[in-house]
Amino acid sequence: MSPTSLQSERLFLSDPTDARLHRDAIRSDRFVAAITGPELIGIAIFCALGLLLTAVINLIVPNFGEIVVSLQPFL
Repeated sequence: MSPTSLQSERLFLSDPTDARLHRDAIRSDRFVAAITGPELIGIAIFCALGLLLTAVINLIVPNFGEIVVSLQPFL
């Protein structure tokens, strides 16, 4: 691979036809695009499920808080 072949190729970081975020987007447009991104929504759903599971375990097992406190020295 010669250096000239690297100089002739361009690296496209995003799809230029993607209308979600363009070069002259204002700050609020970028914020909305970040919030509605599938990665953030997936992370939020994963965290919500973890919080819900923790609450359910806390209600089902009455001594769950004491068990967690007794395991803290090992973590």
